[in-house]
Amino acid sequence: MATTLQESRPTALTKLQRGDGAVELGLSHTDGRTRLSHLYQRAPAKLLMPDPAPGDPLTAVIATISGGLTGGDRLSVSVKAGQETEALVTTQAAERIYRSVGPDVEMEIEIEVDRGRLEWLPQETILFDGAKLRRRTHIRAEAGATILAGDMVTFGRRARGERFHTGALLDSWRVTRAGKLIWADGLCLGPEPASMLEHPAGLAGAAAFASMVVVADNVQPFKEVAQKILSDVSVFAGVTEVNSVLLLRMLDEDATVLRDTFGGVWCRMRHEMFGFPARLPRLWYC
Repeated sequence: MATTLQESRPTALTKLQRGDGAVELGLSHTDGRTRLSHLYQRAPAKLLMPDPAPGDPLTAVIATISGGLTGGDRLSVSVKAGQETEALVTTQAAERIYRSVGPDVEMEIEIEVDRGRLEWLPQETILFDGAKLRRRTHIRAEAGATILAGDMVTFGRRARGERFHTGALLDSWRVTRAGKLIWADGLCLGPEPASMLEHPAGLAGAAAFASMVVVADNVQPFKEVAQKILSDVSVFAGVTEVNSVLLLRMLDEDATVLRDTFGGVWCRMRHEMFGFPARLPRLWYC
């Protein structure tokens, strides 16, 4: 007897193949310059090493060649920078987190710096409506390390009228210095994040938010610089210091305005902290 269409339908959701990408980047200082000492990559993650712009340090670019991530995908990034190294790590494009029908996207970011200077500057993460993201960022700094790290999260695609009504976000940060935890922070939204995003005690209707973290032996001079920079911006912003960690936060109802502001603040901070040119990586302008 021939099998009917109704009889051939599966009784449960088919288990889909999911991405499990990884990038491991090791840097060392040899012959007076920062060099690549270790590289491992696993699709859909890939590491590119373009020639740095004049005046910039060694530049590494992480790309997600699948075009985005969705439920069940995993991505891990490890950056280990040795003594006297200088480097900028960024991403090729914004990271898109698509709607999930079940599990979370999981991202693990591990950054270790030993008396070096490092910038961690990924482009923004865009949460589509229904996206589920669980991201953990752990920065390990030894004495003498100076780190400027940050990211930006956009809630929905506002230009097409989409908002982040359903889904979930768990975004946690840990900073340790010489093996001791000195700062921890976490943002948890879901399963109906819209009410939290709109609430005056939440993000008050912001379409996006950005964080910038400074880790150094002495962040006080950078705090004064950050306060001066943020006094000139049009978005809602603030800066605070906790246990030798400097935290800058920015919110706005327009994600494009926030991206431009975040980039401008970064340019000025990197120049004041490292003496690098006050500009973003060329990929940010593509």
